[in-house]
Amino acid sequence: MKLIKIKSNHSIVLIMLAWWILLLFMNYLNVGTYGRVSDETYMFYISMIISFLIGYSPSFLYKIRNKYFIFKNDSKKIIFSFYYLMNLILILLILNSQLLNIGFENYFIGVRALHEFSLLGISTLQDNLIKLIIVPCLIFFILIFSYIKDYIKYNFIILVVPVILYSLFFQTNFMISYLFGLLGLYMIENKINYKIIFFLITILVLSAMNRGRGLEILEVLHRYFIDYFTLGFNIFDYLLKNESSFMNDTTYGMSTLLPLDHLLSRLFSQSTPIWFENSNMLNDPFPLTDNIMHQPNAFGTIGFTLYKDFNYLGSILGGLLFGFIMFLLNFTSSISGKFLSVYLVLFSLLSMMVSPFMQLWFWMGLIYLTILLIFERRFFERYN
Repeated sequence: MKLIKIKSNHSIVLIMLAWWILLLFMNYLNVGTYGRVSDETYMFYISMIISFLIGYSPSFLYKIRNKYFIFKNDSKKIIFSFYYLMNLILILLILNSQLLNIGFENYFIGVRALHEFSLLGISTLQDNLIKLIIVPCLIFFILIFSYIKDYIKYNFIILVVPVILYSLFFQTNFMISYLFGLLGLYMIENKINYKIIFFLITILVLSAMNRGRGLEILEVLHRYFIDYFTLGFNIFDYLLKNESSFMNDTTYGMSTLLPLDHLLSRLFSQSTPIWFENSNMLNDPFPLTDNIMHQPNAFGTIGFTLYKDFNYLGSILGGLLFGFIMFLLNFTSSISGKFLSVYLVLFSLLSMMVSPFMQLWFWMGLIYLTILLIFERRFFERYN
């Protein structure tokens, strides 16, 4: 009998806070392409971090015992059935696309650079359904397989296969980022395998070099690490200082509560969904350096969402609420509570690049985890 050990959230929370502070510090040191942000922007994000600590601080007043669970044998068949089905769907999508017909490089240029989404071989509706179903499923399986010790020798392969298939089909790297983030959190919470860490870092660097052909390693790291993770601060700062920017149009919670906004926009067909308006605006070029226009794509940080909803108060309210939720999850007697904690921290690690609230599949993932919470006893059994 192999047990699933669930620890407190202290270690993953500290890693998340350290990561946020590191990104702000890199921007302050002006090591990126886009320069330092204003003091107002620093204060906004620092107040969010302090507010989170206040909300989470009661956790340090209590001794939190480790919890142990057993993964029921009969439920493994159910989990693996869905896992195989998801991989089969991804393989069929790749076979139906133009990837094998025109080659990887042409497919990459067509989908990513030229936005020829017809190469995917699916309709817009099918694209949305895939992202709303497959993406949360991927993260759901990554969470579960990260904590099942029965298959520890094969877990890395089990996790990597669907992520690679998804990334190949959509030519996107965000799912790889989530996988690496989760594996990093798991290894920090448990015994760290430095060989795996070295292997993961090597894969990341090689992947980045493949994207930026002809670049030196330091240039690759500068572009795909420093600039990628600090650009969001500069976009936020630019919009903050521009009084006529759309970020100053207060939405009073609707930018955060994305599904509710989406539902209301459907009920009142004349209204434009806020998430659609925000996404379109973030696709516009920004004059971030020397009046040179930069195409940021999707670098609206969580600060963008919180400020748009509640102005400067958003950083305090958002930080306090998130910290208090993580405090409460420390004391849940279910393994789903731990999965939810890791899920929230995982998205928070990348929230300085892309706000999770602007992603519909983030909310779908929460629904999946809620379903798991309801039917948890079907899959897991508390041991102590």
